[in-house]
Amino acid sequence: MVIKKFNHIAIMVRNTSESINFYQDMLGLEYVHGLVFKNSNNQRVFHSFLALEDRSCLALFEIEGNDTYYNQNKILDQHFALECSKEYVDIIFKKIVNINKKRKTNLIKFGFQDHGFVNSFYFNDPSGNWLELTYFCDPWFFSKKNALDELKKWEQSKK
Repeated sequence: MVIKKFNHIAIMVRNTSESINFYQDMLGLEYVHGLVFKNSNNQRVFHSFLALEDRSCLALFEIEGNDTYYNQNKILDQHFALECSKEYVDIIFKKIVNINKKRKTNLIKFGFQDHGFVNSFYFNDPSGNWLELTYFCDPWFFSKKNALDELKKWEQSKK
């Protein structure tokens, strides 16, 4: 396979400092880089990077004065999944449950979901971005043959 890994996944945030604190405190990501630039609309943008264990990054973008970008209801098409051990997923789940109790909020939108090959739960960051924390329960689930068969079934069902 030619592609080695994701270099980064980019998301928009409302408040960079709040988001960096969340990803550091909640998930243990390491803040490794930040820079300011102007976009094509001449708006100032802060672009920051938080590293995962494999040095791939979560890239955060905050556009100065832009608080109209967000729609928190798009879990299916706008989320990213982070893979870790079952033990770490359990630790983070408990951590978020405790935060929910303290803040009287509900960051967890779905409890544990069994997807057949991974188990996961979904929650929001401070900007409303959807995250999925997941671990494999069947590491051999991915199969090119099965993937092609499923795609063929999907295409035929649309006719």
